[in-house]
Order: sequence, then C-alpha cells, then structure tokens
Amino acid sequence: MVHDELAPEGVVCPYCGERLLMPPPGRTWSRCRGCGTDANVGAQLAALRARRLYLQAQRAHEAPFVRMRHAAGREGDVLNLMQRAYSGLQEAMAHDLPEEQRVMAVEMMAEITRLLSRYDVVSVLEVGYWARILSLRQARRDHAAVEEAFAAGRRPGLRGWLAWGWLRYRERRLRATLEVLDRQIHGLEAGIGFPEPPHYDLHGRALWKPRQGEKGIAR
Repeated sequence: MVHDELAPEGVVCPYCGERLLMPPPGRTWSRCRGCGTDANVGAQLAALRARRLYLQAQRAHEAPFVRMRHAAGREGDVLNLMQRAYSGLQEAMAHDLPEEQRVMAVEMMAEITRLLSRYDVVSVLEVGYWARILSLRQARRDHAAVEEAFAAGRRPGLRGWLAWGWLRYRERRLRATLEVLDRQIHGLEAGIGFPEPPHYDLHGRALWKPRQGEKGIAR
C-alpha cells in the first residue's frame, strides 16, 4: 500500500527541497519524491522546530543573541524558547543530518549553550564542547586546503621550495591542533555524559593520518 500522507509544512528534503511524505508506521525514513533520497522525517521535523524556536527567541528583542539577556522583562520568554530549541536540537542531532544542517545545528548549539550556561541550565563543559567543535571544523577546512596545495605539487625554483617548506610546517601544526581538539572533544563528551553523543561527523581521525613516508606526531 502506498503511504502518501504529507509531512507537516516546512518538513522538506534537505537535498532538493521537495516536501516529504510521512514515513509508514513504525519507520522514521521516507523516500523523497523529488530526488529519491531517503530522509529521516523525525530528524528533519526536530531540526525545523528547533530552528524556528531559535529564530523566534532572536526576534523577541530584535537584538543580537549575545545581548538578549539585557532586554528587560523578556529574559524569561527568551530563556524558555532557548531551552525548547536546545531540546529540539538534541533530538535532531541524535540522528544523522546532512552536512549543511549539521553545521547549522552546531552553530546554534554553541550560541544556545553560551546563554543557558549563564543561568546554570547547562554546564560550562558543554559550552567548551561546542566551541571546540566549531574550532575543529575550521581546522579541518584549513587542513584540507593545505592537502589540496600538496596535491597540486611543488612549483620550481627557490620560491617553490620555500612555499613547500611552509606548507609542510603548516600541515604539521594543523595536524597537531586536530589531534589536540580530538582528544579534548572526546574527553568533554565523557565528562558531560551525553545519553547519546551528537552525530556531527566532524572528528574522523582518518582525515589527518600521516601521509605515506611520514612519521606521526611525537607524543
């Protein structure tokens, strides 16, 4: 039997924007009618709700997020909205989200936890955790750019040698940074005690293993 009940408005395929169908009973995934990709409807609904709550809280005072706490008489409303957005993001990030949504969720979590920690709703450990996730993402992007430069090959002449030496130095520094962030993130995960660690796929060690012929980082 074909299941053709539409998902709530706004719950669309993260890859092509087609409105999704509700999954059959007992399932969470639905195949997009537009591109044929399987999408987790529950995760998309949780992500949509969390983003709407986050934006609603921002609009409540028409001020940058970090200054909301100074808006008299509205802190309670904003705090409630942020707590609900936080819960929604936790639910969404328990699933595998597409890359763009993962990044957006991490950025929102970093902002939300920074505010909630001022009211002792979340620990400072979690604030540091999400800040490091963002740092890790940037470091991985920088490392990928260096790897692309290596793949392009060394230019001839003295300038080419100098540039190559700088790239090797930069790559070692970035690899060391990635290793440190990786250890810190896993340590914070253990300290926070997430019921289920968020799925953000941002710290795969395989992306910065030593290239063939190189030694690993000295401990």
